[in-house]
Amino acid sequence: MALLALLGSSTAWACELEVTGFARETIPGQSMSAAYLHLRNDCEAARTLVEVTAQGMDVSIHETREVDGRVQMRALKQLVVPASGIVRMAPGGLHLMLEGAALKAGQALDVVLKFADGESQTVALAVEKIGAGKHHHHH
Repeated sequence: MALLALLGSSTAWACELEVTGFARETIPGQSMSAAYLHLRNDCEAARTLVEVTAQGMDVSIHETREVDGRVQMRALKQLVVPASGIVRMAPGGLHLMLEGAALKAGQALDVVLKFADGESQTVALAVEKIGAGKHHHHH
């Protein structure tokens, strides 16, 4: 009984970070692509994404912003998902930059999200044709 009470009092397992998203297929002759995540944090504490990895490519978190009428892209060292909050990546905003990618529509791309608390989460992203992605998937 003591073990059950101990498990029941742990709030670390009672919340969830739900991650969905998609990656764009690579343009022929290019080695760059992008992926877009939707992160929903049901936890009472913020989660800080500090690294994203995928086999065979370099992945970095980027933000596209307009500064003084010019579009600028910058790498982010981390991305905070607020407590009970949502972060939506989208073209022209937050995204994952995939360098060294060779992705074709219909494939799946596994990305590993690493958080400041040491936890990691693997997410399978569908690879979509360029110009797609404005819709929701039904699995």
